[in-house]
Order: sequence, then structure tokens, then C-alpha cells
Amino acid sequence: MFLKDGNYKEFGVEVGFQEFELYLNEVSEETITLDIHGVVQTQVTFEDFGWYIDEYKHSNKRVLILDDLTEQICSVLIDMKDINKIIQGVGFYEGSYILILKHNIMYRFIVEE
Repeated sequence: MFLKDGNYKEFGVEVGFQEFELYLNEVSEETITLDIHGVVQTQVTFEDFGWYIDEYKHSNKRVLILDDLTEQICSVLIDMKDINKIIQGVGFYEGSYILILKHNIMYRFIVEE
């Protein structure tokens, strides 16, 4: 794991962050809220999702799958190769982690302690 300070432009606004590297299964025991920018307007608790990293048969493609157990929104599949970085928010985004995909799609994870 590594950390560095920097800025990231979100919707045209500079956002301060600490960048870090993290394996997704390290957060499996946390209580997390998922906010999917551009997909849903509300936040749902991570406990409402079944999530796992899967490998397709006859392929080396690894996918992070978020299954909505409440069936309020459709499941989300993220190709692990599309993950650009995960940053830890500071300031206004304190306490949240932002998963940034190569296509500039952002998933915001809020850790509730």
C-alpha cells in the first residue's frame, strides 16, 4: 500500500485526495455505503449487495460484481482491468474512497465506523 497527496478534477472541480493502492477484498468486513455517480441518485448500504470477484470460464477476465439484493437497481459488473485507481478522499470527501475507472466512471465508497 502506498500513499501520496494530490488533486483530482471531479466534474470540473479540483478535489484533494490521498492516493493509495488497495486490494478490493481488504474491505470485505467493513460496513460500506455505495454511491454510484451517474447511475443512482441515492445511497444504499453495502450490506444490501452481494459482492465478489469472479473469473469467467475460458477467460482470464476478472470482474468485480455488485449484486443488489434488494432488487432496486440492476447489478453492476466492473472489469478489474478497467479499474484505474482508488483514492482516499480528504476534506469534503473525508472518510470515503473513490474507485475511478478508466472511462472516468466513479464509484464512491463511504466507510461507516
